[in-house]
Amino acid sequence: MGFIARLILRHRLRNIWNFAPAMQHLEKEWKEREELDKKLRRQAATMRRNQSAPVDRSNVIFRGDESVYWGSDLGSWDAVDRAQLDQLMSSLAVLGFRHVGDYVCKKLRAYMQRCLISPDRQSYAVIMAGMGGLMGHEFVSHFNNGAHLTTSTSWLAHSHPEVENYAQYCPGAETAALHERHLWGIGRFRSHKQTEPIELDGTLAGICRLFDEMLGRMKNVESGLISFETMGDEEND
Repeated sequence: MGFIARLILRHRLRNIWNFAPAMQHLEKEWKEREELDKKLRRQAATMRRNQSAPVDRSNVIFRGDESVYWGSDLGSWDAVDRAQLDQLMSSLAVLGFRHVGDYVCKKLRAYMQRCLISPDRQSYAVIMAGMGGLMGHEFVSHFNNGAHLTTSTSWLAHSHPEVENYAQYCPGAETAALHERHLWGIGRFRSHKQTEPIELDGTLAGICRLFDEMLGRMKNVESGLISFETMGDEEND
């Protein structure tokens, strides 16, 4: 089609050739969607704050590559059954564990964790709580080869061998029995992986640093990949 012919068509069909109204409509829709997205983000942020564990944000225990960690007090949270917490603390004290402190991780702000260190500083105990109260307790050790072992009463504990994170899930286990199982796991690492647990520095900041490193590892795990592999008793050695 020649230049003159195109001019004639534009003149006769100018309403069809004029894209300005359509572009204005698209721009209006885009702005409306952008405002809606901002509104939803604000609502989500407010919801997260309302569901967060109580924390003093000025009390920063540790700033890691993955998150910020604030100091808190599990005993003062009204979502927690104080008698149940005291009972857990007593059972850990019998094993020689010493209370190090409580913290909230910004990335997991709906939960609070109380940490205690073992006498040999090769393990730390964690008491976990959320809005529904206490969620379980666990023992954690880190090893010279970079592996990480958790022995927990919480169903949230899963193994991810692809990033050297291993878990033993022991639902309903009493504290002493759970600790024995954890020591069994440490022995398993010694005999099968020829590695020793590292000595922890015994501070809340040090524990937060190790947790932050774990979060960094878990970024490499596909979101849909959950391994229920646990260290079993298949080999009686």
